[in-house]
Amino acid sequence: MPLTGVRIGVSPFYQADLDADIERVVDDAFGRLRDAGAVIVEADVPEIVKAAFDIAGALMLYEAVPSITKFLQAQGTGLTFDQAFGQVTESMQGFFKGVALPPNRPSREVYDEMLIKREQLKDAISHHFEEQGIIALAFPAISALPPRIGEEAEVEIGGKKVSFFVAFGRNTALSPVAGMAGLVLPAGLSAGGLPIGLEFDALAGKDRDLLSLGLSLEKALGAIPPPSV
Repeated sequence: MPLTGVRIGVSPFYQADLDADIERVVDDAFGRLRDAGAVIVEADVPEIVKAAFDIAGALMLYEAVPSITKFLQAQGTGLTFDQAFGQVTESMQGFFKGVALPPNRPSREVYDEMLIKREQLKDAISHHFEEQGIIALAFPAISALPPRIGEEAEVEIGGKKVSFFVAFGRNTALSPVAGMAGLVLPAGLSAGGLPIGLEFDALAGKDRDLLSLGLSLEKALGAIPPPSV
């Protein structure tokens, strides 16, 4: 699919609070897409769409233990959740206890509320695509560079400490919550040589269209150098 005249949405919400390296690479990538003929449509997404991260978190945390229990049973492991839980690291146990186990697990009322919001979000993002005449929404997949192992609790963006989960989940939450087709392509490298990805989300059911578009996007963005080993 040629890029000439293809309208790709960009929202200030997903461009805010970025690591300087990511901001530089993404801005340059959008420039390359414009040079290839794409039309970059700048318009903020609806407020309900900005809640995707919170919706995703509540749904996943409520469903975590039941889903893991069903998985252990389906795989014939012979393990209960409690038995498997006792074998994971203390840090993982602490995380689960803090967010996914009673009394900290989201309530059923919160879960039901988020299911309703998810449907509202789906409608809102569909209307946004229609109003803006866009085929995909583009944004940096993550807002911070990957931290070193063992330093995942927080990351630093612009001199401020940000939760690891917010930095790496705020943008990527939209696609799974709305059931959208998603594609992440390499856009460039950080000053330290880390790859930086640009995500393109299309509406549900548009997988083939997005993959077709992805071939042209990939060509316009260009390849990044392979890592030295």
